[in-house]
Amino acid sequence: MTEAYIEGHSLERWKCLLEDAFVQGELDFAEYSRQRQALERQGIAAYVRLWAVLGRHTFTSDPSPWNVLLTPTIHGFQPSIIDLHSIHDGGTPLYVFQTLEELFGSRDEIRQHALCPGILDALGRAEGVRFLESVKLALAAQSTARERAGLSPYTSSIQAISRFLESPPKLIPDPASTHQRC
Repeated sequence: MTEAYIEGHSLERWKCLLEDAFVQGELDFAEYSRQRQALERQGIAAYVRLWAVLGRHTFTSDPSPWNVLLTPTIHGFQPSIIDLHSIHDGGTPLYVFQTLEELFGSRDEIRQHALCPGILDALGRAEGVRFLESVKLALAAQSTARERAGLSPYTSSIQAISRFLESPPKLIPDPASTHQRC
């Protein structure tokens, strides 16, 4: 970790620029969605790499899209995480998944096209699949207890992970290109 000026805009700023391009008719909805998901995926992968570098049991309680700067390069965007004041122990795979899901959006679209692929981008296919399998098992165990207590289970997250993992390997997207006009 270093303390230095980092050039770039936050992930949220890039998403706003994409939305403006969509609203102005410069991008159709499919291209807008593809580019936005690619940016979100890069942000998620940066946070998962941080978790891996910190020994796989330390994480941040604030993995906000505002805290990921994306700097354009000739090969796409280079993500940098800023504002690491809230790093703490207890960063289990379940905690990492749920925290990223909460801050990046707990929608199937995010889970399927950014969260799960971003985890594989950061950890590699084999380790990423093991990570997702362990999260799925932990969510299932907690879901049963939540249902007994009258709370909603984690059905959407479990189903999204299952669908992602059941996708044929060729359908699991490669790291997305993020060359854009923004």
